[in-house]
Amino acid sequence: AEIIGTIQLGSRTPREFKPEEVHLFEAIGHQLGIAVQKTKLYEANQQALKEIEALYAVTTTATQSLTLNTVLQEVIRKVTDIFAFDTTRIFLLDSSMQTLVLEASYEISPEKYSGVRSFRRGQGVVGRAAESPEPIIFEDIRSDPKYSAMSHSGNARTVGFRFFAVFPITRKDQTIGVVTFSQNDPRSLSSGEIKLLAAMAAQIAVAVENASLYEEITKRANDLQKKTWELEKANRAKDEFLAMISHELRTPLNVMMGYTGLLREGMFGALNPQQDDALKKVAIQSNDLLSIVSNLVRTTQIGSGEIKAERARTDLGQLLDEIKTAYDLPLNNGLTLNWDFPSDLPTVETDSEKLKHTLVNLINNAIKFTEKGSVTIAARHLPKSKTLRFTVADTGVGISRESLPLIFDMFHQLDSSNTRAHGGLGLGLYIVKKYTELLGGKIKVKCALGRGSVFRVALPYESSLCHESTLPAVTPESRIVDPWMTES
Repeated sequence: AEIIGTIQLGSRTPREFKPEEVHLFEAIGHQLGIAVQKTKLYEANQQALKEIEALYAVTTTATQSLTLNTVLQEVIRKVTDIFAFDTTRIFLLDSSMQTLVLEASYEISPEKYSGVRSFRRGQGVVGRAAESPEPIIFEDIRSDPKYSAMSHSGNARTVGFRFFAVFPITRKDQTIGVVTFSQNDPRSLSSGEIKLLAAMAAQIAVAVENASLYEEITKRANDLQKKTWELEKANRAKDEFLAMISHELRTPLNVMMGYTGLLREGMFGALNPQQDDALKKVAIQSNDLLSIVSNLVRTTQIGSGEIKAERARTDLGQLLDEIKTAYDLPLNNGLTLNWDFPSDLPTVETDSEKLKHTLVNLINNAIKFTEKGSVTIAARHLPKSKTLRFTVADTGVGISRESLPLIFDMFHQLDSSNTRAHGGLGLGLYIVKKYTELLGGKIKVKCALGRGSVFRVALPYESSLCHESTLPAVTPESRIVDPWMTES
């Protein structure tokens, strides 16, 4: 048994205790011991509960906001309520990690003590605490010689403080600041209070880290929003510029082509063969330039979402005959065009202008990259899958495996030598793909370098067409069959 105290009995006259009286007093002492132990245990439990509640209060405060100054001031208020310090101050290391800067403070008498607002790391008690894993505590700075040895300015003693303690604020084994506690009277902290203050300093570290992360996320979000706005502004400016330039170019080009046509028809007098040949070249180049300008306009409209599919009844046979007629003029001696479509193609509802432009772009692209051989244009009506299939095949230069995934990208062209030989802005296939998707269809390509290319477009002719520049809903009736969109 552990002796925790004694009971003293006295009398003015001599007396001898009987054995039963001795047993009684022993029993009373035992019960008093139990009572004292229960009281101490109760007080310890109450103190532990108080510490838990205090730590919970500080933890809650440290996580209730992501604004650092607000959190630090609230944490200081909680600590002051719990420990009744006369002064509490929080210093955090700046970005250089060499200077401790005052971020939040509480003084019971601010007119008495303003204090130093920054410390160099390693300077004085505060600066040394930033380099120590353990707190530095002076129960009475007047009688503790270590304070004079460590203090840089002796400011705490000058203003009349007796108790002074500095706890490091550490996160992930790295000190990010310190918290100081001062009191006008000497004070001794229990081991439990020291642990509690250290735990509170750790919660301050969590609050600082959370606030820093929030600040960084907010900054990045603002930067992203700003860059997004700048990109949108730049895109709008680009679209407006392209639209303006395209409009301004198309008008004089149409005038040039009109007068060239009048000259060749002899409206201003007869032409000799050399003059007619020169005007023919002017007409061809002007037509190519007009095609480039028109593609720029279409690309701008696609990017701004202005393109819509205008649904109307279209005679496919008549549409293909019109396209075929446009290529009646003889091509170079080494190239032939083959047309392969039946006479009984159906009349369907589609956007004839966009379908025509899609096919013409594919044909022109095939002609441009085929110096010798043939270009074959085919069309099929596939009633089983309710699909229209158009194929443009050539025997030209083909496309490399590396370039194949990029050919439908805006402004993409083949390698530089081909670009110089054939010209263009690389918009034709981009528009073809966008128009095909707008009509609810798919486009695929098969090719081999040096052995030509085959482009195939499949359109569901009974599906609901897009009225916005988005893909239509695919129903079982309008689903395009793959692979290679076949029915032979």
